[in-house]
Amino acid sequence: MSTMRVAVVGEVKGELDKMYARIAEEESALGIKISLILTCGAFQGVRNETDLRCLVQPEKFGHNMGDFHK
Repeated sequence: MSTMRVAVVGEVKGELDKMYARIAEEESALGIKISLILTCGAFQGVRNETDLRCLVQPEKFGHNMGDFHK
């Protein structure tokens, strides 16, 4: 039987590259491989400029495309 390792992540806000880098750091430090990532909170999967214009959010969060669209 294999072990499933789950990473639970808070708000991503479209910053997937940062999330994956942080998970890779933890995998390396702990000598494990994450099997599943659960995101809890604001994900903000903005695909293009049209999505960004339709996004409703408080002004303090700005209007950032993030890197989800890559």
